[in-house]
Amino acid sequence: DVGEGDAILLSCPGGSTILVDGAPDDGGPVAPPVVARLLLLGVDSLDAVIITHPHDDHIGGLVEVFRRIPVDCLYDPGTESVSPVYEALLEAVEASSSGYAPLEEGMTMDLGGAVLEVLDVGAAGVAEGNESSAVMRITCGRFSALLAGDIEERSDCEKAGAEASA
Repeated sequence: DVGEGDAILLSCPGGSTILVDGAPDDGGPVAPPVVARLLLLGVDSLDAVIITHPHDDHIGGLVEVFRRIPVDCLYDPGTESVSPVYEALLEAVEASSSGYAPLEEGMTMDLGGAVLEVLDVGAAGVAEGNESSAVMRITCGRFSALLAGDIEERSDCEKAGAEASA
């Protein structure tokens, strides 16, 4: 629970720990909710942070995550954004010595007992809207979950149809 926003922690059987999005930063002297929750759960490092799209309610807390918790790599769908929060996130990643890689459609990540598949990296030509959200599927054994950022109905239907025909 990180308040109003999105953050999903994937703790995989093989030991990989992935954070998808980072919720907002409410400001003030207290750490963002995502940092407090990660520390409460005993997360002292992350293999990856993946952002679905650069809206503040998805990335606001990540600046402080990169300042406080070692992260191997940030995966970014590359949505065009000029928001101050997104710029601060990129600066925090650079200062932290974490890696940076583009999130690419079709890429898979073997997480040791689980697999993360990138189904879509956002609608072409959409700069910052919800339709620019990356869509991923995490599969662990017989369990599967769709991580869809903030895609809206039309995009949701198009992506589901494209996946069904593949």
